[in-house]
Amino acid sequence: MTRKTLITLIILILAIIGLGLIFIKPGISQIKDLRSEANSKKEELTNIQEFLAKFEVLKKQYEEGGAKLKKAEQVLPQKPDIPGILVQLETLASENGLLLEDINYSFPVIGQAGIAKQAFQKVAIDLEIAGSYKSFKGFLASVQNNLRIMDISDIILSAQIKETEGETTISYTYNLTMNVYYQE
Repeated sequence: MTRKTLITLIILILAIIGLGLIFIKPGISQIKDLRSEANSKKEELTNIQEFLAKFEVLKKQYEEGGAKLKKAEQVLPQKPDIPGILVQLETLASENGLLLEDINYSFPVIGQAGIAKQAFQKVAIDLEIAGSYKSFKGFLASVQNNLRIMDISDIILSAQIKETEGETTISYTYNLTMNVYYQE
C-alpha cells in the first residue's frame, strides 16, 4: 500500500465516521428523547392507575355513605310523610294482632306556648287501638325498635268486660299520644 492510498483510506474512514456521526447523532438524541418520553408516559400511566384505584375506593365509600344517608333519611325524613306514618302504624298494629280503631294527627304551631323552631319538628299522633295486653306489649316493642323515631308520651288503658252466654271476655282499648319526628 502506498502512502497516497493509506491517506485516502484514512480520509475515507474519517469521512465515513464523520458522516456517521452527522446522521447517527440525531438518531441517538432522538432515541434518548423517546426513552425519556416513554419513561414519563409510564410514570403518567402509573399515576393514572393510582388515581383510578383511589377513585374506586372513594366511589365505594360514597355508595356506602349513600346507603347510610338513605337509612338516616328513613330515621329522620326531610318531610313529615303523614301517609308513611299511617301505613307504619297500621302495619305495626296488625303485625302485633291489634286493631287500629282511630288515628288523628296534628302539627304543633311554632311560636305557640313556648314551642321554638328546632332542627327537627314533630307530628303529634293520637292513636286508638284494641287488642290483648300481650299484643299491646308487642306493639310497644315494635314502636321502640321501629326505624323511624317515635316516642309515646301518654297511654290510657280502658277495659270493657262483656258477658255473653255465660262467658266473660275482657277487651282492652289503648289510647296513645305519640310524637313522630322529621327534619325541617
